[in-house]
Amino acid sequence: MRRAIYSTVLCLCGIHAFAQSDSLPSFTSSPDTLPKYTIRYLEIKVAVLDETGNLPAVDGVRIYGGKKTAFVTPEKLNIDLSSNNSRQLFGRIPGIMVWESDGSGIQTGIATRGLSPNRSWEFNMRQNGYDISSDVFGYPEAYYTPPADAVMRIEVLRGASSLQYGPQFGGMINYVFDTAPATNGSETKIRQTFGSYGLFNNFISTGVRKDKFSFYSFYHRRSADGWRENSAYSTQTGFISMGYDFNKHVKLKAEYTHSTMMSQQPGGLTDAQFQQNAQQSYRARNWMHIPWNMMNVQLDIVSSEKFQLELKTFGLLATRGSVGFLDPITTVDNVLSTTNDYAVRRVDSDRYQNIGTELRGKYVFKLFGNEQTLAFGARAYQAKTFRHQKGNGTTGFDYNMELDSLGYKVNYVFGTKNYALFAEQALYVGKRLLFVPGVRFEQITANGSGTVNYNSGAIPMQERTVSKVLAGVGAEFHLNEKNEVYANVSQAFRPMTFSEVVPSATTDVIDPNLKDSESLNIDLGVRGSWKNYVSYDVSVYQMNIQDRIGTYTQSSIRYVTNIGSSLSKGIEMYVEGNLIQTHHSGRIISVHPFASIAYNEAVYTSWNDPTIAAGSSSDRTNNMVENAPRRIQRYGLTCKLNRFTATYQLNKVSDAFADALNTVTPNAAATTGLIPAYQVSDLSFAYNGKERYTLQMGVNNLFNESYFTRRAGGYPGPGLLPANGRTYFFTFGIQI
Repeated sequence: MRRAIYSTVLCLCGIHAFAQSDSLPSFTSSPDTLPKYTIRYLEIKVAVLDETGNLPAVDGVRIYGGKKTAFVTPEKLNIDLSSNNSRQLFGRIPGIMVWESDGSGIQTGIATRGLSPNRSWEFNMRQNGYDISSDVFGYPEAYYTPPADAVMRIEVLRGASSLQYGPQFGGMINYVFDTAPATNGSETKIRQTFGSYGLFNNFISTGVRKDKFSFYSFYHRRSADGWRENSAYSTQTGFISMGYDFNKHVKLKAEYTHSTMMSQQPGGLTDAQFQQNAQQSYRARNWMHIPWNMMNVQLDIVSSEKFQLELKTFGLLATRGSVGFLDPITTVDNVLSTTNDYAVRRVDSDRYQNIGTELRGKYVFKLFGNEQTLAFGARAYQAKTFRHQKGNGTTGFDYNMELDSLGYKVNYVFGTKNYALFAEQALYVGKRLLFVPGVRFEQITANGSGTVNYNSGAIPMQERTVSKVLAGVGAEFHLNEKNEVYANVSQAFRPMTFSEVVPSATTDVIDPNLKDSESLNIDLGVRGSWKNYVSYDVSVYQMNIQDRIGTYTQSSIRYVTNIGSSLSKGIEMYVEGNLIQTHHSGRIISVHPFASIAYNEAVYTSWNDPTIAAGSSSDRTNNMVENAPRRIQRYGLTCKLNRFTATYQLNKVSDAFADALNTVTPNAAATTGLIPAYQVSDLSFAYNGKERYTLQMGVNNLFNESYFTRRAGGYPGPGLLPANGRTYFFTFGIQI
């Protein structure tokens, strides 16, 4: 115990020095087979950790060569898994912008390179390789986030993912769950977490393998009162997967996920209210309820080492229900003098029905003296959204979706159909050069009809079909066995969502020539390890987005059109090292630092609003893109003495604007204005026992920084939404 305490003191001293330094210390990182160096009585050797890394050039039926990729292994990060803390989960992925407005961790809001973090809708969000968002093309918001306790690996693929996974600008994120044991037997994991403000997190998983049969399931439950007033929540997720290996060539797997969430929404604050007390809330009657059901059946066929097929058929049945008082925060929600009762609340409800299938294959052949890999596939997808909004609800405080006799004011049914073909070729030339050309054909058909107020007749939407051919090429040049230069140029596009083409009022005008937004993503970088001391990935990028969709108002009429274009460019850098010092007595001390740094310059290059004169103060040309901080810096340090581990992470994010006008002074409702820079620290400790048990405790927001990352114009605000202050957690885990 004395040694553990002494080690902790030394570790924290090093952490403090590291956090205050602008330069990254040099530490070593390589396999155990590397030479050893002696410093006094300590033996030092280098080793690579597997918490994070890059995806391989070819992985099964997928090609990642020549692309900007990364993965993280949450269980090995020594972070707070119980609350799905995104700044910690994605801390080692440079450039990930996090909206920390949801303290429950139920809905993840992340983006990169100047895109919107709104429910991660700029990413193609997947679980075990299939879609999890509400409607990938019509309404691509991710209301469901897999519990971090269950996630074995998070895979991140940037904008070049458009060829394999679809047209989203941000790329693809895939949450990969744990599986059954590789050999006959069973394994059970239990994690119990207790924390501040009534946090209780329970996770239990069981995996069984018996000859050709495999089974894996987990149950997760989390609830808390919330750091802010009126922010209580509860969530439950259940998952079951069963597989059968007919023989070494054919395998079948089926899985089902059910998740349900009930969350009280505390609403926004004005800047003055935030300065007075960030934990207060002026909305006690706002609620959201989300049941989510997903199914997937997967068939794997491996006829030989040269040919492989993977067929996934997946579906989604889900709803989103919300009730609340959504007026600006400047409007007080209190008893009406005329009725001695509260005002009626707004009720909104969505229902999602999706089904899709993806076929992926791989064919390996020999050319130029090398084995070459062709990856190909096809996709068919259909989604339908039933949207009901602006109903007059009850005057109460609980979650209640009852309506008055008029029902919903807005009623829509919107559908999308998608067909796609894609192929990429990993072409090796010589022993060092790899080319990866690719192409994707995408066809999307959208249609819908409905009403926008009680008295209007039905407004049919003209069926619209868009066909796109996307192309790209990547390359890798291997400088040696451990270092490579990579580059990629890929096209992407973002189809119009139904929220953009459906009028919100009968006076709205939708541009009949409205076009999909298009982008060109460029990456150039170098990655690997330097002299077996440091592993790294440093790259520059550029993303051009043309025909961004937006609105302007003229003569009380709201026009929806292609409002402008933007350019994002910058640098993303990740560096990590691991120094292992072995005492003669056999005790091990390791010091493992990392730095994840991104600089992004995202500006509007044009703004096509006829109501604004070029060069006027309202012209957005050359303005910074909203919600796009220039600098996102994350530094971390892990110190280990035998079974005892301490981890510190520092997050530094520069300021950003909440609107395209780059408003600095907040308006009265706090929906526009500057989002100030902030820095927040997290600290955690863990002890791994001999009998396969783990004890963990930590502090999130160690120095109780008061900050916010978002100003909301509508749900769940409006107003600025504070991030959580200091919280504590304690976790006990056991593996049987």
